[in-house]
Amino acid sequence: MGITFATLPECKYVIISGYSQRLESATGKINDDYLFSFKVDREGFSNINYSSLENVDPVAAMSSFNHIRKMTATGIFKPITPFDPEN
Repeated sequence: MGITFATLPECKYVIISGYSQRLESATGKINDDYLFSFKVDREGFSNINYSSLENVDPVAAMSSFNHIRKMTATGIFKPITPFDPEN
């Protein structure tokens, strides 16, 4: 995100989504399951105190941005539909 904002000064937001290749037990096939998607705006990203990153909780920092994530109470990620870059 930081490289994108630094390289493209006119960029207003960045979408980052992560997936995992996981076995579908019903079919025996490998699926590309998206597990999280974050839409981070430039202003919010600039509010992080980069001179004191040792005091920044990355999970809390990322959770403060607009995000899609489904997890069980035990921390198991469930598949999601990521943000659409056109919207």
